[in-house]
Amino acid sequence: MFAIACWLIFSISVGFVANALGRSGVAWTAFSMLFSPSLGLILVAIFDKKRTRSDVSPHVA
Repeated sequence: MFAIACWLIFSISVGFVANALGRSGVAWTAFSMLFSPSLGLILVAIFDKKRTRSDVSPHVA
């Protein structure tokens, strides 16, 4: 039971990290639950922060 609780807590934590980086927290939580929270965290850390329109500056000539 303890292992299952830890798996769920760490998977949800990966979702929060992904959400903070502009990614889908729900999708990354589901990915972490299916595969591994450590794999999910590594992949979220590898991917860059998702850019938004406000992050991209317009080209001024």
